[in-house]
Amino acid sequence: MKQLCLMGILDAGGARGVEALRASLREAGLLKPTARRLPPHITLCIRPFSDEAPLREAVERLSPALPPVSLRFGHLGVFPSGRVLFAAPEASAPLLRLHEAFAPGEDWSPHATLLTGAPQKILSALPAALSAFTPFEGWIDSLGLLVVGCASGEPYFVRPLKG
Repeated sequence: MKQLCLMGILDAGGARGVEALRASLREAGLLKPTARRLPPHITLCIRPFSDEAPLREAVERLSPALPPVSLRFGHLGVFPSGRVLFAAPEASAPLLRLHEAFAPGEDWSPHATLLTGAPQKILSALPAALSAFTPFEGWIDSLGLLVVGCASGEPYFVRPLKG
């Protein structure tokens, strides 16, 4: 089933932090240079493609009133499945409010994905990721919709946060 991802797209500072970590994984041979590269982002929610019109309308309506959200990425993590390595921002009221605006009441672990794969691959990536990691800061300065699995890897509907 086709799905949509609502992305909180990172500014240049946040993107540099994520891309530096991804570069360390590429240098270690763990991330292929040809791997599909989504813009550095925090996933705010995933919805069925059939929800595209109301989600797009919500982004259009809310983005002018929502302020950019400051982030401090303070640690790395692995989800319990062992299949995702990520950098995680510290929780903040503005970040939680942004999520609640689009996915009220839903459980959520804010993160920027660095690498996906089998648990053995993720485990083998930890030394490179840990040696490259230092806390970094950035902002969510825009929202974008992305069709999950789309070949382009680029959000097709982007709106800046202006509030």
